Amino acid sequence: MRPAFALSGGGNSRCGAGRSSPARGALSPKAGALSRIPERCAGFIRRRHAAKPAEQVEAETGGRVRAEQVRKWLAGGSAPGAGALLAMIGAYGPEFLATLMHSPPAWLDGAARAGRLAAIEADLARLKAEIEEMQR
Repeated sequence: MRPAFALSGGGNSRCGAGRSSPARGALSPKAGALSRIPERCAGFIRRRHAAKPAEQVEAETGGRVRAEQVRKWLAGGSAPGAGALLAMIGAYGPEFLATLMHSPPAWLDGAARAGRLAAIEADLARLKAEIEEMQR
């Protein structure tokens, strides 16, 4: 059975893009969808880290992705490689992986939503504690 997509083509420059079933998740319904990954990756980084995004990614990935690499992605000068994408999936979880896909499968979309909800709830708890502290 072939994977829904591959991060390295092993001689196939299209990496299976556009050939996966929507039920299994697809990067995009069109061939060449892998070309959108750098754009989606950069968008995620910009949304997540308004200040010093490259440095934040390096910190979040434990140095597995260097700030210099991220700056190049954000400038459009290069694209993340498979190792960097895997490090970012490890650091940012299903929300990042779902961002890379045109139509993520339901299980991934659910996991991304659950992760985002947990982050919002943690922020809310932190803000409530700060409010309580200021009211004392």
